[in-house]
Amino acid sequence: MSASTPDPTGRPLADGPHDPEHDPTAAYALEPEYVEALTRRILATSGETAEVRSPINGAPLAHIPQSTVALAVDLDHTETDRLPPQRSVTWLNVTVPLLHKVESGHFAAAILQYLRAGRRP
Repeated sequence: MSASTPDPTGRPLADGPHDPEHDPTAAYALEPEYVEALTRRILATSGETAEVRSPINGAPLAHIPQSTVALAVDLDHTETDRLPPQRSVTWLNVTVPLLHKVESGHFAAAILQYLRAGRRP
């Protein structure tokens, strides 16, 4: 045991991807188990996933949960109209409704209600 390898087995103490250059048991520079542990933290509601492959050898690493943008809120502009016009913004060829900030303690609840029920014409 030394300062550079404090573990008696010679393995690094930190959890994370195994480096094939320093760890003979490593199969990938990005271990699929490590990537899976990270992707389990992602919350998405679409139910769809996208396969991600290692840029090093093209081996499959994980299926990343996908989600969609349903609403944009512009906090730089304050809404002044009681019944504001319908606005939208387009990102990457996806158009979503756009709201401006409202100076009210109920703004967060209003956004949640908008996401649940949408806007009536």
